[in-house]
Amino acid sequence: MPSGGAASPLAVGELGGIVKALPNTAPGLDGVSARIVRNVWMAAPREFHLVYAKCVVEGVFPYVWKDGRLIVIPKGNDKPLTDAKAYRPITLLPVLGKVLERVMLRCAPAISRGISEHQHGFSPGRSTVTALRVLLSTARYSRACYVQAIFLDISGAFDNAWWPMMMVKAKRGGCPPNIYKMLVDYFTSRRVGLYIGDRVEWKTSTMGCPQGSVLGPTLWNVLMDDLLRLPLPEGVTMTAYADDVTILIESETRAGIESFVRAILVRLRAARD
Repeated sequence: MPSGGAASPLAVGELGGIVKALPNTAPGLDGVSARIVRNVWMAAPREFHLVYAKCVVEGVFPYVWKDGRLIVIPKGNDKPLTDAKAYRPITLLPVLGKVLERVMLRCAPAISRGISEHQHGFSPGRSTVTALRVLLSTARYSRACYVQAIFLDISGAFDNAWWPMMMVKAKRGGCPPNIYKMLVDYFTSRRVGLYIGDRVEWKTSTMGCPQGSVLGPTLWNVLMDDLLRLPLPEGVTMTAYADDVTILIESETRAGIESFVRAILVRLRAARD
């Protein structure tokens, strides 16, 4: 695909591969399960493909595939259940919309290409195990007298991710114009509904990585990438798993550790601002 050009047309076989690989997760508000979607594909693959190919060409994400049903799950921590932060929000989204999200990733690999090697979350071939291996190896084989770890907890990271910055980074990363247009549409007029008995409370989403979505993890990695590429002093390494960040500092003296910590915190605050 030429640089700056539209994404290549969606092939029937590509869409078929996406549909056949759908996991059997809970359906969205429309009640259409992955099994139903697979059956529709088998019955009418050409018509199915026509809908998705048109979305790609025109850069459109249908609004009926954006509405999600919000499920809240207690985190199991020590916060009282009357505190909203004691719950983890999960959004049940339409399976048909998840298919289109996978199509977006397939048509725009540049969105996730070049993510920092220090990010071990939502990355093929990486996991908590590889992240721990890096940390333990660095500490074990360090020749310095002291190794200090700083654990960063980004409060409400996924729920407060800023959409405009995600879109800027996707565009800067080489996202094709039609997929970028679809991404803008993806973030426009999104709603979540919280059902309590026979009542439902609808809210419009304006920030955050849609939990339960396909694109959310990739967009989070794109958003975090600049942080993981901050220039750090020699003897300092940063490792992340999703929004959990660990900084290892190696020094010959405690004073050196303290000096590194102050310098790093200054850089982190500057990056935040």
